[in-house]
Amino acid sequence: MDKLLVIGSEDPKLGKFLGKLGYEVILPQGDVPICEVLEKKFYDLVLIESGKDHLAVQLCEFLRKMQSSSAVPIVCVTGDPLERVELKRMQLDKF
Repeated sequence: MDKLLVIGSEDPKLGKFLGKLGYEVILPQGDVPICEVLEKKFYDLVLIESGKDHLAVQLCEFLRKMQSSSAVPIVCVTGDPLERVELKRMQLDKF
């Protein structure tokens, strides 16, 4: 079973939907540092939903620098055109 780390989504339906498709979905709680979440398991995909704080670029940079997540595909969902330009520059897998 593929493990998906979903960051930034506040919609509980997303986790349920992906779970029904056969994925093991991890939705970290707001008070748990991402580095701790990444150290506990290997993930097959990281899905980031960028919110009002627009921290997706910094989060992607952090994930790429960490040894445990440097090769994991990242998909980022954002509606901010400036953030999209920055994410494209980082050569993410999908945004």
